[in-house]
Amino acid sequence: MAGTSAQNILATGLAMGLEKPAPVSKLAWERSYITIIRRNWHLLPRTQLTDLLGWDDHRLEFTLREDDFLYEKLGSFKPSCAPVKYQPAGTAASKIGDVLREAFPDGRPCKGTLVPLR
Repeated sequence: MAGTSAQNILATGLAMGLEKPAPVSKLAWERSYITIIRRNWHLLPRTQLTDLLGWDDHRLEFTLREDDFLYEKLGSFKPSCAPVKYQPAGTAASKIGDVLREAFPDGRPCKGTLVPLR
């Protein structure tokens, strides 16, 4: 989708100090389509959005039109977006990882805990 392999994207995230993503069940993936559309609507062109979803343009069009006024909730407008293209991060990713490891030597600050809202 971004002109690279999932392994390259994963390697960049790991170099930045991110954890390996948890597996997503098929059922969870199928149910999360609205979230995926909403979070990427203003970031990805339609072709990359349909690639991400594993859909064709007809299914996306139907969903936008028929699923709970989704297109209206998205502003009734699809912004023009340049395609997202992978570029190797080089040493920048490992520098980010170094900063995160220094700031949080025990890992994520909220790992396994809930932070109360005030």
